[in-house]
Amino acid sequence: MGDYGVTIAILAFTGVAFAFKRHGDTAVPTLAIPSEFAPTWVNPETGKARSWFVNPLGINKDFQPWAVFGTMVPALGLTFLGYMDQNLTSILINRKDHALRKPPAYHLDLFVCGAVVYPVSFFKSSYGQLE
Repeated sequence: MGDYGVTIAILAFTGVAFAFKRHGDTAVPTLAIPSEFAPTWVNPETGKARSWFVNPLGINKDFQPWAVFGTMVPALGLTFLGYMDQNLTSILINRKDHALRKPPAYHLDLFVCGAVVYPVSFFKSSYGQLE
């Protein structure tokens, strides 16, 4: 039961809130959720909602070339941090006293990080803040 404590608490108190909201006079504040799945940011200069595609070179004006190179330093730092996190975790888990056997997809998490997470985080931070 301890492994599912958070899930049980969420479901229980959702039921309690629903019961009070439906049968009582108690006001239970809830999160406002839009009725459709769409970008909600509105550009203050044009008054239009942003599209699904965000131009990495700037929305209202061109992104400065020097800023691309300026954001590469934090991107490399974060990449190094993620790489070290993966390696230190692997070293701690793979100690001989744990007596673990390697499953067939043992390095799949490292492959996903190397192929997807790190390049996306590098390119995202290389283009900087877009909004």
